[in-house]
Amino acid sequence: MFSDISDADLRSSTKPFAEVEKKNDPLAGHTPVDPSQAKKEAKSAAAKDVYQSLWILVGLGAFRLTLSIYFLVNIERDVDFLMVADTSGEGDRDALLLVLKIIYGINISIGAMFLTCAGLVFIMPLTCTITAFVVWIISEIIGLVLNPLGLMSVRGWMIKAVIFGGLLQAINNAAYYKFVKSGGRDG
Repeated sequence: MFSDISDADLRSSTKPFAEVEKKNDPLAGHTPVDPSQAKKEAKSAAAKDVYQSLWILVGLGAFRLTLSIYFLVNIERDVDFLMVADTSGEGDRDALLLVLKIIYGINISIGAMFLTCAGLVFIMPLTCTITAFVVWIISEIIGLVLNPLGLMSVRGWMIKAVIFGGLLQAINNAAYYKFVKSGGRDG
């Protein structure tokens, strides 16, 4: 069957295939990448991811801090509003004030801890993000124990899901940054 094909036919038929092969070569026309430059680019990309972690921690810390300070400043008015219907005595009011001040003080500390972790996220990326995650989980569990009606709030669960996802993303970003910073697969 191939005996009818001449050498000229074979040469002309292989030339287009060679050109097609060169066009389909993914490395054709590209210069080799310098490994040190590739590492710098990977570190830069990982650092951008850590900035996301930074803003997640700053956002959570600022929100918790601001909200807790607002409630602490208005605590007298809120307790008086709650105590209007209760005529049992002044001792209950003072005890309630003390308990709420302690709770708001703890929330202010948690907000400050988030901001501190945000400030240290480039120095200790995994430590800061995991610490923030664990403290948030513990504070949410304690909050649900103190206020079991919080379990019934769909909006509250949606907010908790967003915060949970954000903190997991912050941990993921920090782990990748630490991996790349330590040299990745080459280190």
